[in-house]
Amino acid sequence: MESIGLLLHRRLKLSSEFIIIMWLPLYRCVKASSERIQLSVQMVYQHSFSASYLIYNMYTREVRELNPPEVSDSVLQFASWGVQGQQLLYIFENNIYYQADVQSSSWRLTSSGQEGVIFNGITDWLYEEEVLLSQAAHWWSPDSSRLAYLTINDSLVPNMLLPRFTGSLYPRGAEYPYPKMGQINPTVRLYVVTLDGSSLTTELRPPDSFEKSEYYVTMVKWVRLDRLSVRWVNRAQNMSILSLCDVTTGDCTKKHVMTFREVARSSE
Repeated sequence: MESIGLLLHRRLKLSSEFIIIMWLPLYRCVKASSERIQLSVQMVYQHSFSASYLIYNMYTREVRELNPPEVSDSVLQFASWGVQGQQLLYIFENNIYYQADVQSSSWRLTSSGQEGVIFNGITDWLYEEEVLLSQAAHWWSPDSSRLAYLTINDSLVPNMLLPRFTGSLYPRGAEYPYPKMGQINPTVRLYVVTLDGSSLTTELRPPDSFEKSEYYVTMVKWVRLDRLSVRWVNRAQNMSILSLCDVTTGDCTKKHVMTFREVARSSE
């Protein structure tokens, strides 16, 4: 197979004949003004950023923008190769888009995304900073035929005003959902979608004891082509349930329960 390179988030990963280039000030791999590069990347939180992306053919030198259908000059919240071949996944306006290869058209896997409110496949502030410690909230199956992803809903979470004292004479403020103690947390749901063109989506339900209460999803891992291991934690964080989930039916089987007392004993 030909050789692909991925320049993304300050890393270089080799894979076929194409390379994805993110406009990032530390890299000047494409002839462009420094001003254009700086304007194309914007940090969001500690791990997250938005950026413009190009796909560059290393043999023909053909360059094309990575954009959703019927959108030009888009700023994406995430972009990366899949686990096989030239699969592409990117996130625009809090919705997930998928391309089977570089030459194919992309299609939208989710439609519920809403800026600052509903996040598909990426984290909000809480999940990025406190739970997953990552911008990404999606996981490829080993054979790349399915994608598991979180939908995080911040619609009931109170906003925090964060003042910014740089870049202007007077401070400016930015609001973002910030659940303080006793306030409403974001709700989270875990889905698996097929990537064969049918976009068949299955929700993986939390344990019955968490169904009507607030909980976190702290770990998602593929263990087989049709099975996911998921860790659910209640808001008080004194109970953790490890489940094995069938991605075709959405049924999750409880495999292990850990309570606060067990955690305390194991740390002694």
